Amino acid sequence: MVFKGNIDREDYIDFANYVFGFNGTDRSFLKLLPKLFKEGTNTAADTFFVKDGDRLAACVGSFPIEYSILGEKLPVRGIGNVAVHPRDRSNGYMKECMSAALEEMITEGCAFSVLSGRRHRYNHFGYVKCGAARGYEVTAKTLSYLLPEDHQPSLTMRTLRREDDKALGELSAIWHGRAFHCTRPREMLYDILISWQSEPIGFFEGDSLVGWVIVKGDHVWECIADPKYVPDMLFLLSRRFWRLCYQIPYHDRAIAEAIFPYAETSSTEPELCFSILDYEKMLSLLLKLKATYEPLLDGETVVEIEGFAKTERLKLAVQDGVPSVTATDAPVDATLSHLAAMRAFFIDDAPERSALSPVVRSWLPLPIYIYHADNV
Repeated sequence: MVFKGNIDREDYIDFANYVFGFNGTDRSFLKLLPKLFKEGTNTAADTFFVKDGDRLAACVGSFPIEYSILGEKLPVRGIGNVAVHPRDRSNGYMKECMSAALEEMITEGCAFSVLSGRRHRYNHFGYVKCGAARGYEVTAKTLSYLLPEDHQPSLTMRTLRREDDKALGELSAIWHGRAFHCTRPREMLYDILISWQSEPIGFFEGDSLVGWVIVKGDHVWECIADPKYVPDMLFLLSRRFWRLCYQIPYHDRAIAEAIFPYAETSSTEPELCFSILDYEKMLSLLLKLKATYEPLLDGETVVEIEGFAKTERLKLAVQDGVPSVTATDAPVDATLSHLAAMRAFFIDDAPERSALSPVVRSWLPLPIYIYHADNV
């Protein structure tokens, strides 16, 4: 029987470490995700479990994330720590935990859910790999051709530390002023920034923080700054890193355009798995978000979506460049299953998009995304 919570924190960490093959020291869930597992947290309260007698057999975490899109806050759940003991596999325990988590999300009115995982494994539960971002490879060699060795940056760079109260306060203010972000409580901020054993690096003009990146290995998972600072940021990073791959979400177009001239290569590919539970809300907000950085052609369509949470018949319209999405009883132009709708609205060149008019197709894909530090 599936139950929630009431598991000792250390027992939970030991179980998850064992199933994922972590040694519990340099590789452990405590180090990977201190925002969830550090002392004083109660991660089990947001986790569904199955026991075999007194022994943990399986678990699925369903962790609350608060999204803000254009000032509107949305309840979201991130799925993580999907673990089944090797001797309990093929017993259906993961499916039971996932089903319980999804039922709770629907009951709570969550707008969508997100997880890391294999595309075909989680299609069964309504998740589709999307949330595409642009990837840019920037090398020190390329920058040496474009920026002279004697380039004098106006910024300084250093790794952010837990004790950097002023810089972290400035980072928080910049972050929470953005049109698209997850809420990062100040008391959890540093643990969020170092999630997945990443390194937050700040850029300073004088003693004021004006931007930052989050780096792990040769990947930059988050790059936030006024685009005018990008050349100096790239130059400073190239003094330390020979090669970095920047992942920039679609809605951060200004940053993408600032990095592109310095990129050796560029690519686009889906990142994480998402499942929309409230299409009216999400399509409305994401169309409005897209309209802030890209003009939308006027047009309209009525689509019926047989969603994972519910069936929705929606009128999508753009008039004088202003988008709207409303429930309607009007005749339907296209009917899409949940998985087809996810692909049509959120993946580049999805075949399901052919069911929509050319004007509607020009609005897509919509910019759903979660930054790496906020993922669970």
